Amino acid sequence: MDGDTRLLEQLMPLADSLIPTSSSRSLTSRLEEILTAIGAVPAQIYLHDQTAGVLYPALAFGCAMGEEDIPVAGHDHSRPGWRRLARSDELIGMLAFPPQIEDPRLDLCAVLLGPVLINVHAREASVDERRMLHNRIHHLLAAGQLLRHLDIDHLLVEILNGVMESVEAQVGAVLTGHGPGDMTIRVTLGLQEHHVDHLRMADGMRVVDHVAQCGEILCLDGDDIGQGLDLSALEAHVTGLLVLPLDSGRGVQGVVLLANSASTFDDDRARMAETVCQMASIALENVLLVQAHVEQERLRGELQIARNVQADMFPAAPLQLTTMGAAGAVRSCDETGGDYFGYLERDGRLVAMVGDVTGHGLGAALFTTAAHAIIQQQLSSGQGLPDSVIALNSGLRSTHSGRFMTMALLEIDPQDLRFSLVSAGHNPVLWLHQGAVRWLPSATLPLGIVDQLPLEEVQTDSAAAGDVFVMYTDGFTEAFDGDGACLGEERFAAEVVAALANGTHPRDLIAHLFAFIDRWTGQVQNTDDLTLVVVWIDD
Repeated sequence: MDGDTRLLEQLMPLADSLIPTSSSRSLTSRLEEILTAIGAVPAQIYLHDQTAGVLYPALAFGCAMGEEDIPVAGHDHSRPGWRRLARSDELIGMLAFPPQIEDPRLDLCAVLLGPVLINVHAREASVDERRMLHNRIHHLLAAGQLLRHLDIDHLLVEILNGVMESVEAQVGAVLTGHGPGDMTIRVTLGLQEHHVDHLRMADGMRVVDHVAQCGEILCLDGDDIGQGLDLSALEAHVTGLLVLPLDSGRGVQGVVLLANSASTFDDDRARMAETVCQMASIALENVLLVQAHVEQERLRGELQIARNVQADMFPAAPLQLTTMGAAGAVRSCDETGGDYFGYLERDGRLVAMVGDVTGHGLGAALFTTAAHAIIQQQLSSGQGLPDSVIALNSGLRSTHSGRFMTMALLEIDPQDLRFSLVSAGHNPVLWLHQGAVRWLPSATLPLGIVDQLPLEEVQTDSAAAGDVFVMYTDGFTEAFDGDGACLGEERFAAEVVAALANGTHPRDLIAHLFAFIDRWTGQVQNTDDLTLVVVWIDD
């Protein structure tokens, strides 16, 4: 009984030392102290791999770690120097020590060690899970903060920092674009452009383009790097690669490229990075939408300014001289248009003009602004119509814009009612001479096409009291009705004749013809600018 008491007194401290351990490090330290005190060193711990059916070396005390796995099948667990580590009937591993050592404490150590190992493993797994959960919450909160950023450059930096931290990547980059082949580096840490370019799939496509195309995560580690990629042109060492799309559900807007994690790019890390990237995608889309809205508002403001400038070019009211008058109007199919008109008095004569620039929108409007400045300067300086048109052609040609302009200028002398007309590629002017329809065609090329404008013919003739000139752009004569019929010059002229015959004053002919073209087109969308200038000679 005294012997049993002494043995119990020896074993109790052993149990008290092993059972409370909560980490692999403390267990290793205490186990080494126990084995050293017993004299059972050198010693090794082998753990059981159930899948492989082997015992693999896990710990060594007082000796080098073994390198060979031991098959469980056929191993004699009861031979001297070996103790079975188990929990109930489940084999956990083996304790190996010098075979000549016989000490009852070794038996108790082996009995206790199996459950203690299971307990320590469970505790550490729980700690790791809590740590991962804490990290996930931390990174999710950090990712949520991305939604606060409205500066895209700052946002992309925060995205890269957040995703790299979540997976402990050593280098990384963020690329943005509209799809494969368009992805360009916006932020990088430790990666250069040629690194990204030389990271290619086995089929030769860039890794970032592959992810942008398929919209799925690419995660490669260890041997998978060499098998899944073509790194023949890459002058850098890659131990792991994680590439994630930035996709909020409306298409891939960017790619995050991460390489060489401090540990490995396992599934948990990839899922964490994916979660951060999902939040980052929403933040990126928000920033792009805000920027697009700001840009849209800026363009709307600029277009309004351009529209105001263009409107200021046109006469604000009809012009009435002693024996003649002029009126005009323009209706653009966009915010700004490419049509132009004007009229003025110089030296008692009336000058009227109409023009049409190729295209619509802001570019055409700027072209008409340049034309307005040139032609007004030429006319105000006393230049004749031919010289004014030649100067205008030279000025428009020098813009190298690829645009051209048709224009017709009419000048009438009130003394003898003789007029001059220069038309550069423009629609024929409708002249109602003493009730008869006459057409005054173009005499040269549109402006801005050739350096030297061939202007040999300037049409001159004499008008009569009651005559009306209608200058227009092709938005009128090329308008289509709901059946696809084009209005044409004949119908246009017939409507003018009918309106005047019914007592419409030439000044009011502008509103009449706009109402007529609306009836003609009906529900058909107007796709061209509409401009009219009417010049009349009083009866």
